[in-house]
Amino acid sequence: NDSAPLFSSLEAEAGASIRLIWTPTVANFFGRVSASYLDDLVREMLDRDETDTQLRVFRSLKKGAKAAELENLFSDPETQAHWKVTPAQKARLDAWLPDCA
Repeated sequence: NDSAPLFSSLEAEAGASIRLIWTPTVANFFGRVSASYLDDLVREMLDRDETDTQLRVFRSLKKGAKAAELENLFSDPETQAHWKVTPAQKARLDAWLPDCA
């Protein structure tokens, strides 16, 4: 994720990482963005290409199911294991913030 100036400024002022107190959920983020945004987020966060079977299945879900799956991907170890999340991908998930620039 590119450095989001708003979050960077808030973190500098507060002396803490936003992600220590905020994690994206269906209610606070994933349910508020487009289905294509969710598709792109999974592809980018997990280094998946268009031929990836899990990505193709994810893309076939309705938006509400995509949002719920992403919430679980960001917070649930079982979902992360299902997606075979690597340590580098986990670190990316743990640090991700929406781009508010």
